[in-house]
Amino acid sequence: MQTVQTAHISKPPITWLHLVTFAIVTGICTVLAIFAVISAPVPPAPGVSGLYIAAAVYVPVALWFGLWGAMAGYVSCVLLGLWTGMPILFVLWWSLADFFEGLLPLLAFRLFKVDPEFRIERRGPAAVILALLVVDLVVAAFATAVPAIGAVTPITVPGLGEFGAIYLLSFLVAVILMIATIIVTRSEAWTFYVIFGILGASLVSALVGASVVAMGDLSGGATLGLAIAGVVVVAMVTAVAALVRRRPALSAAVYIASWLAMLAAVIIALSTAGGNPAYGIVLFGWGFGDIIVLSTIGTILLTTLTPFIKRTQVYIQSWFS
Repeated sequence: MQTVQTAHISKPPITWLHLVTFAIVTGICTVLAIFAVISAPVPPAPGVSGLYIAAAVYVPVALWFGLWGAMAGYVSCVLLGLWTGMPILFVLWWSLADFFEGLLPLLAFRLFKVDPEFRIERRGPAAVILALLVVDLVVAAFATAVPAIGAVTPITVPGLGEFGAIYLLSFLVAVILMIATIIVTRSEAWTFYVIFGILGASLVSALVGASVVAMGDLSGGATLGLAIAGVVVVAMVTAVAALVRRRPALSAAVYIASWLAMLAAVIIALSTAGGNPAYGIVLFGWGFGDIIVLSTIGTILLTTLTPFIKRTQVYIQSWFS
């Protein structure tokens, strides 16, 4: 008679190393966020930058460190808001934008079981694309930081506002180069990064974050409601992911809770600020800036650091460990 033994595979524990990594990443993101807001502000929205360098880190750290990375985006945005003097109730809602920026691509990669192995086989064409992206980043930086350059030949974008031709051109170049990246790399990881980590993340983040332009006009009760909603969303996603860690059979709950939270936040943001004349300007400036930094700096980070980080104990294959 044979005795059949069932192997029990335990989940890797959450260790102090994860907490230290979370703290370090949060600190780096906060410093980058403050620098970006000082260097390239987007009036009339406080705490918004047309070239938000921190966004280039939010997506990579979420793909490397799971929900620790997404939460680092939220906490760093809260700290940025407090540093700029925004009321805490505004900040707790507004920071959802940066939480979603990392969460959206993380969900997509986990749901479709895409290995974030950002290899580049055809290095020649890829190097050319990257070089052009860096040039585009420099042009966009000048157009954003120097009004005399950014305002040259203004063009009116229906529903969004008026933007300089150089600014718009650099945006179009970034989108074209991202499409070229998908064609050249022919990689599942790069395709998902472009679709969900650059375009999707930038759009969702901008839709939610641009609502800050209308928050000053809201009643105290409405502002408190948004603040509570912001905290509840982060707490709910985190709690569900922690539950799934103990009960993997419930993994679908993380995706359902997260997608519903993002959809609800976008609807609330549009209903709150969609009619504000400044919403379109901030929306485009926010989304464009994030697309630029994610397609350039984010690409460089993923290409150079992913192979190293995946060999360390801080790399997260699930949500927390």
